[in-house]
Amino acid sequence: MTIEVYLSCIKEFLTYLNNKKLQDLHNSDIRQYKEYQLSKNLNGKTVNKKLIAIRQYLDFNEISANTLRVKTQEQNFLENVITKEEISMVIDIAIEKGDYRTATLFRTMELTGIRISECLSLKKSDIDKTVIIIKGKGNKYRTIFIPKKLKAK
Repeated sequence: MTIEVYLSCIKEFLTYLNNKKLQDLHNSDIRQYKEYQLSKNLNGKTVNKKLIAIRQYLDFNEISANTLRVKTQEQNFLENVITKEEISMVIDIAIEKGDYRTATLFRTMELTGIRISECLSLKKSDIDKTVIIIKGKGNKYRTIFIPKKLKAK
């Protein structure tokens, strides 16, 4: 998704909230927004893109909310992916063994969604930023938000 698409999705969501503060947001608000989008006969993939943008925006603002995506018929993802619990276990074991580099790599990938090749290209100074632009797969540039939660670890 491009920056313009993210911004459009977030603006639309904030308009839907009708001046409700993010701190007062409940999971029911997001469920209602999802149902509202589906009632407009939007494709499940389109609604999911909006929910992904909203999720990243909320994560960046350290707002905990459940943005369950719409189940779609087409399966275009891996079935066997690592769970949050497994990620935490790998990080804990790496720390126990004193392998802070591995722990940092996994935590960074978990919290930002970047690929390992992108993660390895980061510089120490990047962690002080709130947003970085990286050159990723297919020589495409994309914006990565660095959440406060990552800086605290």
